[in-house]
Amino acid sequence: MGEAIADALRESGLDRHVAILGTGGISHAVGSPGMEKNDPLFDSEFLDALRCGDLTRACGFSEARVDAAGNGSHEIRNWIVAAAAAAPARPSVLTEIAFASGWNSGVHQLIWNAAR
Repeated sequence: MGEAIADALRESGLDRHVAILGTGGISHAVGSPGMEKNDPLFDSEFLDALRCGDLTRACGFSEARVDAAGNGSHEIRNWIVAAAAAAPARPSVLTEIAFASGWNSGVHQLIWNAAR
């Protein structure tokens, strides 16, 4: 989907700056036991794949591994779409907090400068 978005923007002929926002959690659980925990190892592995521009690895986590990271962890697909739309650019890390007490999750922000 990210590649299709990039293609559509490129082919549009618009001479404009475009921002693509991918939001959502990485490892987290919503409304279930374990809501007070996240999986920092999963988060780290996933974010490392994005930082390296390795979308194959970012997409390569099995459904079972994503499920084990929490029922909200499938939101990584939003990150993958944004990364694919910006490829081959690699992101800069703006925020990387493995666990934020009270939010019961990590807090990560990446930005891709993919001017074309």
